[in-house]
Amino acid sequence: MSTTADLTSQPPHAAPLVPVKRRSRRGLTALLLGMACGGAILTGLWWLANNTGITPAPNAVAGENDVAASDEQPDQAKAAIPAIIVTTSPVQVADVQRRLKAVGTLEGYEEISLSPQVGGRILAIHKDVGDLVAPGDLLLEIDPQDALLAVKEAHSSLDLELSKLGLKTPPAENFDVEQVPAVQKSVLLEQNALRTLERYRQLALQKVTTQDDLEKAETNYRVAVVEARQQRLLAGETLAAIRQKIALLKTAEKRLADTRVVVPPLTCLEGSSKVPCSPVLTVAERHVSEGENVVATQVTALYLLVMEHPLKLRAQLPERAVGQVKVGQPVEVAVEAYPGVKFQGLVKRVNPTIQRASRTFEIEVAIPNEERRLKAGSFGVAEILVDHNPTAVIVPESAIIKFAGVVKLFKVTPENRAVEVPVVLGERIERQEKGGIVPYVEVTGAVQPGEAVVTSGQSQLVDGREVRLRTAVTATPAAQEAPATGTKGSHE
Repeated sequence: MSTTADLTSQPPHAAPLVPVKRRSRRGLTALLLGMACGGAILTGLWWLANNTGITPAPNAVAGENDVAASDEQPDQAKAAIPAIIVTTSPVQVADVQRRLKAVGTLEGYEEISLSPQVGGRILAIHKDVGDLVAPGDLLLEIDPQDALLAVKEAHSSLDLELSKLGLKTPPAENFDVEQVPAVQKSVLLEQNALRTLERYRQLALQKVTTQDDLEKAETNYRVAVVEARQQRLLAGETLAAIRQKIALLKTAEKRLADTRVVVPPLTCLEGSSKVPCSPVLTVAERHVSEGENVVATQVTALYLLVMEHPLKLRAQLPERAVGQVKVGQPVEVAVEAYPGVKFQGLVKRVNPTIQRASRTFEIEVAIPNEERRLKAGSFGVAEILVDHNPTAVIVPESAIIKFAGVVKLFKVTPENRAVEVPVVLGERIERQEKGGIVPYVEVTGAVQPGEAVVTSGQSQLVDGREVRLRTAVTATPAAQEAPATGTKGSHE
């Protein structure tokens, strides 16, 4: 009752009273927040003191605003930031060769597929796979019986035609048909008819003979002229028949010779002209056996011959390399059969057109193979020397940092400060050092030979950060975990 009376007795303009319970809750919350903020501040100051060596001033802990202490604190913190431990390596100069890589298949410089020119049964095989042969060497023999009979028949036909002209041997190309006996006989008859006609004409002028006798003499003369012409034509026809029989005889003799399958003669290119040559070929394939019947019209290969010295490598290169490859450039070819061995060759041909589908062009590389270590059909990797720089600047590959499309490295100044340097990468090379093979890369940028570049520890670096070079023996865990190859190239 008294409480109610007190509340109602207050003036109308007085503020409403807050219950004591609500006030205590708000005060407790503010106290807890203040304690949390103070704890965070103390924890931060403790971490800063333990990690940087800075001892906070009493007025900072107490929250005082001392101007002199606040001005000195950033300088002390900057001086107390620890240096990053790194490994460095000197920038070097090397003779860098720029090469284009291409892959392809080794092929014989010339590949010859031999097919039968005549049909028949194979009597003997003289060469097998792997044998070395030269032009003119006998490979196999086909039964020549049919070819021999055809030669004899052609000889008989030729002799028959020769007998018509009274000849025993084929006449020369400039043979005169007037030498043929039948033509000579017709010429004599023509001359005799002409003399008879002349006598009758004289007698007719003297009125000694009749007109009928004169006409007979003229007719006999005209017949003799036609007969002489006919004999000349017959002789020419016989000469043509003789030449035909000679051609048939040669064809029969060639068929007889074709029963002996030999390595065909070849020509080699010397300068701008081709001359006969005798390269050594290798029998790569044999497709027939003794006793087998072959047909001349059938598309069947008897042998495949390959010229293994030199070999050629056909490879495809991208369109962007068309201006870098030229005939005569040196090429190194590697094959899986001989690891670590480089076979020397030369660019022999460059295709002047670019394939539209693949945007590549073909090159042909000639590789000497006098010892025949390389084999046709092998897979080869070619490196074409397109340029070389004897004063190229190189750094260890571990010094390169690539991030978000930016390529850079850090070099160390004499004041032990790291400087960020953007670079452009070139050729990658490998060099033999004491610790083994170390990869290097050609760079273009603001680096000079002899300067030290950071090879480990770059992940913590920023431009201008102080660095400390890692020594061979140190008590820090980072030094204990560093690889041995990192210290061999360090700048000490």
